[in-house]
Amino acid sequence: MAAVETAANRVAEARHQLEPSLAGKVSVREEQQDGLLVVNAGRGQQMLPLTDMIAVLVDEHERARGLLAQHEAELFRKFLADSTRREVTSKVRDARTAIREMSELMAAHPTGSGIQVRMRWVPDEKDAPGMQEIVGLMGKDAPLESERTRLQDFFRAHVATVRATPDAVYQDQMARLLDYRQWWRFIVEFRRGPDQQYEVLTSRTHGSLSGGEKAVCLHLPLFAAAASYCDSAGVRSLEPDGTTTAGAPRLILLDEVFAGVDEDNRGDLFELIQDLDLDLVATSESEQGFYRQLEGLAVCNLVAANDAVAVTRTLWDGRIAHRLPEPGVPDAEGWS
Repeated sequence: MAAVETAANRVAEARHQLEPSLAGKVSVREEQQDGLLVVNAGRGQQMLPLTDMIAVLVDEHERARGLLAQHEAELFRKFLADSTRREVTSKVRDARTAIREMSELMAAHPTGSGIQVRMRWVPDEKDAPGMQEIVGLMGKDAPLESERTRLQDFFRAHVATVRATPDAVYQDQMARLLDYRQWWRFIVEFRRGPDQQYEVLTSRTHGSLSGGEKAVCLHLPLFAAAASYCDSAGVRSLEPDGTTTAGAPRLILLDEVFAGVDEDNRGDLFELIQDLDLDLVATSESEQGFYRQLEGLAVCNLVAANDAVAVTRTLWDGRIAHRLPEPGVPDAEGWS
């Protein structure tokens, strides 16, 4: 009897550990009959020996896997043959066009020492081997049957990776699998002159640049990304010619703006912000922003005075800084 009780305790402990996974779908009961420990499993009104219930569950699991495989095959067929694939390829083309335009804009603003920066959006061969081929096949208007089979095999191979998160619902798993944004990665490159080859900006190559060049190489892609994000906003603004543009606020905020960047390069960075149609709010202890590249800028200087803080205002029109009169204080001409 002692051996039976010990076995019963082990079974009870295992049952308690399994119950959360069974989620109330299958109940396990143990009882002693003629000195033996008997374990039964019940589901609904059906009660079977544990081994028989395991066989039933295994059979149902295999049938479910077969149905799921058929469903996935149909899903991949529709994705690769119907409007979904064309929509994805259209978005990829639009993204590549936008990134190319941003890259050209960055390259048009070399640093004072002549360094140019650009971005490239390339298939992610590092985390997804074979993606270069898959991207090419996805972009075809009418893939051959063999090419569609290659695409289906590729996506099936990635299903197991996506399902590594068991808590995610099936729809979320498939959405993650077909998220084309995960198929690509950004590469930032620079060159030291128009007659030089572009180099990938890595930790090593970044360390070889001067302090100002380092800051410029990091700021340019961030500004381009911010502008692109604003351009993708669903809110649209109607222009006088009937076209629409992104209607989202294009505001960026920088504390200690361009710290560590030399004065020549600061003007170029301000000009890039202006060309990208971004609205900048910045703070700095010393930066005024009076650069010929800027068409206009409003500056507020905070000055500590005894127990109060005074504010002086200045407007930059691209050529001259205009000191504005303080409210309530007569200016040099006697008005306030």
